[in-house]
Amino acid sequence: MKPIQIEPEIHDLKALEDDLINQLVETRKSYKLSQAQYGKICQLPQSVIGRIETKATHPCISTIIKLLAPVGKTIKVVDIEESH
Repeated sequence: MKPIQIEPEIHDLKALEDDLINQLVETRKSYKLSQAQYGKICQLPQSVIGRIETKATHPCISTIIKLLAPVGKTIKVVDIEESH
């Protein structure tokens, strides 16, 4: 395991969060689902999906899992260098 190093130029948390949300939007759209349809599948109100997609809220991990599991996806911890 690598030692933990906090380097601001590498750890732009906002960019990482935006990337994750953009991937959630792309996933929904790849299934040609409206926010309302996706919400029904994920058992979340359309308003929650809308707020996440417009970045008006910061979803917790359990909400992200609820959005991913119905379409056969999950979260994986990877080195930042691998994700970009």
